Amino acid sequence: MKNNFLKIKRAPSIQGEITVPGDKSISHRSVILAGLSNGTCLITGFLPSEDCLCTVNAMSSLGIEIEQPEPTTLIVHGRKRQLSAPKGDIYCGNSGTTMRLMAGLLSAQPFRSRLVGDPSLSKRPMKRIIEPLSKMGAKITAEGPGNTPPLVIDGFRLNQSDMISLLRALRSRVRSSWRDFSPKAKQQSLNRARVAITRNGC
Repeated sequence: MKNNFLKIKRAPSIQGEITVPGDKSISHRSVILAGLSNGTCLITGFLPSEDCLCTVNAMSSLGIEIEQPEPTTLIVHGRKRQLSAPKGDIYCGNSGTTMRLMAGLLSAQPFRSRLVGDPSLSKRPMKRIIEPLSKMGAKITAEGPGNTPPLVIDGFRLNQSDMISLLRALRSRVRSSWRDFSPKAKQQSLNRARVAITRNGC
């Protein structure tokens, strides 16, 4: 049997352009920050994954108007940090990031909310965000066994007495659940919050 060979010659140069998909972590946070802003925000390079769309739907359930003229483009109409109480449970799908970030955001809102997830997310313990947020004054109850979702959050103005020491002990994604997205906290913590959307494509 005769062997078939593919001969490849070295090219003198390779040129072209590629479009890199949006960053998942930044896509989540950009939607939330835009929803808390004082006006209309245009987000390009958004990653339209199922997880990121859970965050979009979660913010929509809190009264934030979000348009999606293209899969990777969002127009978010900020409401100056004035969120509305959800009419029902906030579904986070299988997105642990959505649940963690929303837990921090909702801890500082003047209403009760309930975060639920799919069967997979409902098995994931949330102690690592419940504990530090509770020490800051948040009221979070895990209805599942072993601190698993659903999470019931009774929002109110949080206590910041041990804020700095607690933040140093937390991992970055957990830290985001409070530091980046609890806008009604005292100014001490807000002065230390830094969220930079700097990666290309988002």
